[in-house]
Amino acid sequence: STKIAAENSVENAVLESNPLLEAFGNAKTLRNHNSSRFGKFIELQFGEQAAYGGNAKDELQPSSKGAGKPGSPPSSALVGARIQTYLLEKIRATAQQEGE
Repeated sequence: STKIAAENSVENAVLESNPLLEAFGNAKTLRNHNSSRFGKFIELQFGEQAAYGGNAKDELQPSSKGAGKPGSPPSSALVGARIQTYLLEKIRATAQQEGE
């Protein structure tokens, strides 16, 4: 369904951002070949997801499968994310070791 595809694309975008951030924010040191030079905070944003079923015209129609029943909690879907990066303080690095 379109809602599932949209949720998966957001999830994939968040997961696939990690190697890109590491490529620019990590460096090789003598003790660690992939040492992080930054911190990151990932805020996952969830939204209420109504249960829908499709028909021949692909119109969204409420489904009768459990959603909306009194006492049932609303389901949620990953609808977005915000990644904030924090550079580590340069003042902490006093010197670069040989080989780094």
